Amino acid sequence: MTEVGRQVLRRGFCIVAATVLAVGVVAGCVGPDEDPRPSVPSGESFDDQIANARQVDRANAGNDAIKADLVVGSCVGIDRMFRGIDYEKGESVVEEVVSLQPCDRSGMVVVQRAATIDDCVSDADIKYPVTGSEGEPGVVLCLDYNWVEGRCLSVLHTKAIVVDCDGSSVAVFRPEQVLVGDYEFGDCPESRFVHPDRAYTVCATEVE
Repeated sequence: MTEVGRQVLRRGFCIVAATVLAVGVVAGCVGPDEDPRPSVPSGESFDDQIANARQVDRANAGNDAIKADLVVGSCVGIDRMFRGIDYEKGESVVEEVVSLQPCDRSGMVVVQRAATIDDCVSDADIKYPVTGSEGEPGVVLCLDYNWVEGRCLSVLHTKAIVVDCDGSSVAVFRPEQVLVGDYEFGDCPESRFVHPDRAYTVCATEVE
C-alpha cells in the first residue's frame, strides 16, 4: 500500500486529508491576514526550478540492499504485476511493483529513501514502503510527481503516470509554474500541488 497525503485549503484554517488525493485546488494552511503571494524564481527554466525545489535536506535511511537501483533522483513507475491465482478465493493475485523507468516516460521521482513512512519528508507526494524478506528491515521510497514542462500527468491515488494532454485519461494535469517560498495560498489560477515542508507549489491546469 502507498500513502498519499494532502492538505485542502480553506481561508483562515486548514483541513488535513491524509491518504486522500484532493483533485482540484490543493494547498496548505494560511491565516486570513497573511500575504498570499509567493515568490517566483527568475532566470531558471521550469525543469531547473522543480529539480531544485524538490530536494530533501535530510539523510537517507532504510535497507540499502532493497531496491538498491532506486537512488535519490531516480525516475520510477508503479506497475500492477500478475502473481498467479488464489484458487481458494477464486481470484487473481496482483501486486503493485515499483521499478526504474526512463525519465521521459516516468510519472514519479525518488526524493528520499527512509526507514519508515514517518521518516519521509512530510510533503512527499507518495510514500511507497518496500518490505524486506524474512524479517529484514525494509525501505520507504519517498516520491514526488515527476513534473516536466509541457508534459501531462494523470495523478491517481497511488501513482502518477505520463499521459497525452488530450483529456482522454482521468485526473490529468499540465504543470504551468513553480512557486517557491510563501506556499500557503499560492498564486495559481487553477489547481495547485503544495509542498509545505519544502515550501514550494506546482501550479497546474486540469485537462478535461
